[in-house]
Amino acid sequence: MRTVLARVLAVVLALGLGFALFATAGHLFSRVAHASSGPGSTMSFGTATLVNRVILDLPVTITCSIPGDATLQGWQQSSATVSQTVGRTVITNSGWLSTIICTGAPVTYIAQITPNADTPAYHPGPAIASAFYYIPYCEPTSCGAASDGLNNVPITIAD
Repeated sequence: MRTVLARVLAVVLALGLGFALFATAGHLFSRVAHASSGPGSTMSFGTATLVNRVILDLPVTITCSIPGDATLQGWQQSSATVSQTVGRTVITNSGWLSTIICTGAPVTYIAQITPNADTPAYHPGPAIASAFYYIPYCEPTSCGAASDGLNNVPITIAD
């Protein structure tokens, strides 16, 4: 009788814990969904250009907006990454975007990407780019963030 009662109690506890975790996860995911700048946000890449056959300039065009009465909070984050095959090696390096300005108008930023000393240099031809930005802000009654990202978009590197 005790083992049956112990099993029933274990099932009830497991179900209760599962419900609590599910409810908490739903609450967290609803906050993450709020942290998007929505349909007015766009990102795109231009043709990357080699500078002195070493540095890669990658144009990233961003359109974003934040509410007019919002104040920026904390540090914004943004970066771009380019991957390309050189022989049998895949090189991947990243660069930062300058301060992102969200006015609702498109702005083009240049991410300067320099290969690490132990990797081959980029060369003209096809490559893959990724980028993201995250800008936290608060309004008088709530907080949110303007954010967007692109992953693994084919680009061209020009000489």
